[in-house]
Amino acid sequence: PALVGWQRWKHGASRADATTERHARAVALAVTLGVLWGAAVWWLFPLGGPEERATLVMLMTGLTGGAVAVLSSSPQASIGFFLSVLIPLLIQALSVPVGDSGIVPIALGLFIVGALLITRASWTRFVENVRVLVERDAALAEAQAAARRLQGALSRMHDLAMADEL
Repeated sequence: PALVGWQRWKHGASRADATTERHARAVALAVTLGVLWGAAVWWLFPLGGPEERATLVMLMTGLTGGAVAVLSSSPQASIGFFLSVLIPLLIQALSVPVGDSGIVPIALGLFIVGALLITRASWTRFVENVRVLVERDAALAEAQAAARRLQGALSRMHDLAMADEL
């Protein structure tokens, strides 16, 4: 995600274009998709037996874990998506008996906390990676400009050494 985000930022629209409107659209899309998945969870969870519920919990946890990684360039989109999916799942897990131990609600709660922490860490890493790559590109561009200036000076010195102006 960091590499894709950097490529889009480097080769895409200007920074002013890529900040507010596009970010708001990405967050809205992620939340909308999360709400749709959350509605499916809300509808499907009570219908199944314990095995189906456990399978649904694993699938939704995997889906939201992937969303945390894919949407790491936007913590708001990541959080919006996985909370829209996992909050209904957590409510259903608390309201529908899934066994004697109640491990599913505990596991979901721990996953939500873990996903929030991972999203924060991913965002910090993403920002640092982009900063390093942008600084590297700026240094490379500066070095290329200096090389062009040196090549021009060398060419001029060669001309001066070969031709007598008198």
